Amino acid sequence: MSTKGTRGESRLNGVAPARLKHEQVEAALLAHIASGDARRGATLPSEAQIMRDFQVSRNTVRRAIRGLVRQGVLTSLAGYGHVVRSNGVRPVIGVLYGHAMFSPELVPSYHLQIEAIRRELVQRNCTMWFYATRLGQGEHERDRQQLQRDVRRGLLTGLVALSWPDCERDGRAIVRRDLELMKLFESVKLPYTAISSLAVPAAVAADYGAAGYLGARHFLEQGIRDVALMTYEVPNTLFPKHTIDGYRKALAEFGVPFQERYLLRAGPEPESSGYYGFKQWWPKSGEPSALVVDDDTLCKGMMIAAMEMGIDIPRRLPIAALAIKGSRTFFPRPYVRLEHDPEKIAHELVNRLLGMIERPGVVPPPLLIAPSVIPT
Repeated sequence: MSTKGTRGESRLNGVAPARLKHEQVEAALLAHIASGDARRGATLPSEAQIMRDFQVSRNTVRRAIRGLVRQGVLTSLAGYGHVVRSNGVRPVIGVLYGHAMFSPELVPSYHLQIEAIRRELVQRNCTMWFYATRLGQGEHERDRQQLQRDVRRGLLTGLVALSWPDCERDGRAIVRRDLELMKLFESVKLPYTAISSLAVPAAVAADYGAAGYLGARHFLEQGIRDVALMTYEVPNTLFPKHTIDGYRKALAEFGVPFQERYLLRAGPEPESSGYYGFKQWWPKSGEPSALVVDDDTLCKGMMIAAMEMGIDIPRRLPIAALAIKGSRTFFPRPYVRLEHDPEKIAHELVNRLLGMIERPGVVPPPLLIAPSVIPT
């Protein structure tokens, strides 16, 4: 068996699972079985031989083998040794996520989305290795280095990233380091994809343009012509532009002229920007009859401000706001949800990644998923 390896490095930081020696041996044995060198019914080399190949202890070999037995890949038979039961090897998927995951109360959509991805990978019988990183972000340098080592050693089958850095938004140094990682993935032909950034192969993203369009259209169909839009604006990003384009498209379809005064561009901090931005923007006269908001935390800040100002929602100001299914950000007051389903996004994302693993070289185009309009 030509699976001779090197000694692994231990790491246990309480966030990402450690890449211990037995995990590296387990991954190499999986690759050996998947390659067809050890077919169903074949017997693995003795524990002593595996110890010599990998230069590890007997305990390390036994832990690796126990992991394969739990997965149903091997079975241990007295007098025969360790027999290959199935070469349907579980893919090892690296899941990359950012610091916002540690503040789910601030960005609930990230927490809900990562949970949906985890459930989807479990259902698809995948092994998951988590990396607390936004790739180029300095505070997660150790995870980034671990990711590089794991990729170079061939321990990962594919990668999926949540909140992948945006080359149009992040600084040059971060972008340069992220591009280096992307080149590394591509140099070893490692399939990878992500949520949000359409620059990543086979990416899946929430369709903000559809949110602006569907939210405005919901009110226009009711005969409301003075519909306003509130969006938070992060410098150099495309998401506000997409939302505004969708909003303007709906107005044009109903013959309603676009009015700049009905467009509120809040700052980059959603909740506080929603609160202060709304208070400064709300017109003294000619106020809108409906409002579309393209972020749940932005809407939370805006609703607090409206409540303090005595604006009755929804009788005086009905709201259609973008949110993620399962989010409890809003007050329990009536509004229209433009709802993204994290389970649907996760299913599409994982399905595309596994498809690229099964069919190397076949990369589907990016996919935008429109929200559902759910009156409440």
